[in-house]
Amino acid sequence: MPKLSESRIKSLRKQRAKGISVVEIAKKENLTYNQVYYHTGLLDLALSQGYASQREYVNYQIRQKINPETGKKYASRSEYDEDLAKRRGFKSKSKYQEYLAKIKQNKKQNKELSDLIREKLKKTGKDQKDLAEEIGVSRQMVSIYLQGKSIPKNDILKKLSKAIEVPYKILEDILEED
Repeated sequence: MPKLSESRIKSLRKQRAKGISVVEIAKKENLTYNQVYYHTGLLDLALSQGYASQREYVNYQIRQKINPETGKKYASRSEYDEDLAKRRGFKSKSKYQEYLAKIKQNKKQNKELSDLIREKLKKTGKDQKDLAEEIGVSRQMVSIYLQGKSIPKNDILKKLSKAIEVPYKILEDILEED
């Protein structure tokens, strides 16, 4: 799922607040139903049911699912993820995550962001450790960004834009491309 800019998410939420259906917004915005629902409906549902966040709600929902192997509810998100990986033919959750990371590395947005960060580090004479300290993440996380295996969340993206001296809007635009 491509990362959406904060302004685009706000726009989706405004449309949803006006009563426009998730399906209509998805068509109008050229997004999938899941993208629109994730950023509008799921959060609304979570908050309306007293959950502090979307993550808390999703974790609760996962713990309500039945593990087909044991016939019991999943104890945790981690247990569910491990089982899901095995059902999808992977030996472990970590092998499945490696597979997903390789897919992410091939995404145009991840490659562009990775190349831009690498170029700016070279220009500014900074290394991964310097950047990590500046944006408040581990050096390993910077390495993951440079490999294109992951993209920063919005709060880190803002810090990254300052650290590499690239306007935030440019980073948002890179990550929003299809």
